[in-house]
Amino acid sequence: FKTDGTPQTSDGTEIAWTKSIPAAAFTGANSGDGYRFELQTEAVDRTESVNGGPNTEVLYATSTFLMDLSTPTAAIQQPPHLSYFRTRSSLSGTAVDPVAGGNIPSGLVSMEYELTDTDANPPRYWDFNNLKWQLGYISSVTAPSANWTTTAVPLNAPAGNNSWAVGRSSATFLLRTKFTDRSGNYSGFNVNYSTFTLDMI
Repeated sequence: FKTDGTPQTSDGTEIAWTKSIPAAAFTGANSGDGYRFELQTEAVDRTESVNGGPNTEVLYATSTFLMDLSTPTAAIQQPPHLSYFRTRSSLSGTAVDPVAGGNIPSGLVSMEYELTDTDANPPRYWDFNNLKWQLGYISSVTAPSANWTTTAVPLNAPAGNNSWAVGRSSATFLLRTKFTDRSGNYSGFNVNYSTFTLDMI
């Protein structure tokens, strides 16, 4: 066996190995949520004892991994759900990857915004990168923050494809966010949303 932990035969051919671990080893009463684990492998060959064997790997291979079973939690603070506004220059909220069990969260890895003009027919989506409304679906993925704010929002102007109003005195919008941690757990669009209405009259 090679000292990097990849097994091989005497002719140098690598041998793949797999060890199955039941889910119960990390769930229920044995919950591994928030704990870091270390996997160690030690290779032993088939050299007979009469020939001085077996040969045992001295520099054995190790691998560490973190078990995170907890879903991130998030909230949209501005604008509040079912609120009204005349001007708005930013969107903001909070997000956290909760600490559980062993007190080691994997941490947030991404945040995704989605802003829809639901009164437009058909609905239009805000392009956070090019700062304009468009017909085709689009969202924006960015680095997460415990207290997040974006100012890449429509202008407070009476008209224009880069404004909230777009020539109207009233319109309703839907902001949704999605947060994902390094283990792939996510708090989705269906739970993190805010519906708010422009009122210029």
